[in-house]
Amino acid sequence: MKEQEIRPRALFKGLLEASRDDAARLFADRSRFLEIPCPACGSALVGDRFTKAGFEYRLCGDCGSLYQSPRPSAELFDSFYRESKFVEFFASEFYRQTEDSRRTLLFRPRARLVAEWAQR
Repeated sequence: MKEQEIRPRALFKGLLEASRDDAARLFADRSRFLEIPCPACGSALVGDRFTKAGFEYRLCGDCGSLYQSPRPSAELFDSFYRESKFVEFFASEFYRQTEDSRRTLLFRPRARLVAEWAQR
């Protein structure tokens, strides 16, 4: 299976553009972001940090989990799911146009594998 078969480049490009637009539009107010401890172990010990696409990432100094912090508040996430071009594009275009290939190339093989494991 090739990535292009389940995620055509032109369609994926549209998804990425919607994502960048949403980040700039819906997550621009960083004063509403919250610094959080490691979501895996609760540690406040922060290791290496880096920024990607304007979002900061932390590496937990205790368990090594990589997580995004500070992160948007719950209210910002609610707005994202209600107003997001990404969510709309994913549901109306991306999902619909890739449904058959994902079902055939991803879900059926996984279901067969789970059935084999269950039989053992």
